[in-house]
Amino acid sequence: MSSAIVVATIALQGAAVGVSFELALRSVFQVNDKVAQVRIGKFFLGFFMAIKSILFLSFHSSQGSSCYVTGRLADLFYHFAMTAGTHVLLTRVQSIVPVDWKRKSHIFHSTLIVVRCIFGLIDVGLVKIDNYPNGTCKYTDQEYWGPIYTLYDTLIDVYVTVVISYILLSHIRSLVSDRMQVNNNLYVSVIYHNVIRTLCLTIVNLISTTLIVMRDRVEIIMLLWPIINIAFVILVGYDSDVTKSIRRLRQKYWSSLSVMASTVDIGQIPSISIPSNAKHSSSTSHSDIELELGAENLHNNNNNNRAVRDNNFDLSLIQLERWKSGLSSTERQIQDQAGYDTREDRRLSLPNLHRHASGSYDTDNTLT
Repeated sequence: MSSAIVVATIALQGAAVGVSFELALRSVFQVNDKVAQVRIGKFFLGFFMAIKSILFLSFHSSQGSSCYVTGRLADLFYHFAMTAGTHVLLTRVQSIVPVDWKRKSHIFHSTLIVVRCIFGLIDVGLVKIDNYPNGTCKYTDQEYWGPIYTLYDTLIDVYVTVVISYILLSHIRSLVSDRMQVNNNLYVSVIYHNVIRTLCLTIVNLISTTLIVMRDRVEIIMLLWPIINIAFVILVGYDSDVTKSIRRLRQKYWSSLSVMASTVDIGQIPSISIPSNAKHSSSTSHSDIELELGAENLHNNNNNNRAVRDNNFDLSLIQLERWKSGLSSTERQIQDQAGYDTREDRRLSLPNLHRHASGSYDTDNTLT
């Protein structure tokens, strides 16, 4: 391996260590992301990827037979980091799915995470670790197993993008049907964000698969692999919490309906204007027959007006009762959603999390 490639590889692996450790520290000392599971997943993503990069840095030193242990540990930490990244992506989806889907989606997402972990453990057993003549470590992945788990990672991100886009479109349709104002720019930006991330991760995974197949160019693999790791950490670990904006819009929508429900008082019916009777001039004389006919017509008009008021009152009462019934069910949905989110946030918490003002790069609140 030429000295220029070795120097470039060491520099890129050092950059991967810095980016990964920064993500881990930011997840501990900053609480911008209120979802505890996401913060825990980001912490392990950054921590394991940093340890993996440090172990790969040690490959450039003469280790002899210890390369066997170092190489497998590095591969193990790599797959732990990828599993943590999968957990972060799926938790984003889990946080915005409807309440009725929470349990089933949680089981399905947990299964996907376990499968990704199993794929990684199998790869740890299949990876080949050898030595160069100078005693440094030579890492070679299986050409048939590597594309399997990289394709699985691609499918996971495609699934996340499709589900988030579907939930967005469903939410837009519900807002339009309720004749409420829709922030199209926000929804389009969220969809674009997920599509671009999926495209970038797909390209990264395809490059990774190509490198695994290139068994005769190990130095190129070791040079480009840190770049792939940095791209994954940035795209997943430093992602904008776009789902937070979706949750806030949804809560704002349901809260507005709840306020409307609380302000409706079934006993306060808007008054219905009654046409005023024509005033008769006192200076105008009328015959007795005209007065009797006028009194009879006035009596009939009063009866008709009273019947109209009664009918309108009954219709208004029925409509208000139906409206309050619908809004009451809306309030129950809000309480169920809030209760579930509270249980999810309190179930998992990262220990020793302290608030710390840091100047680190943060995009978790780009959409608020």
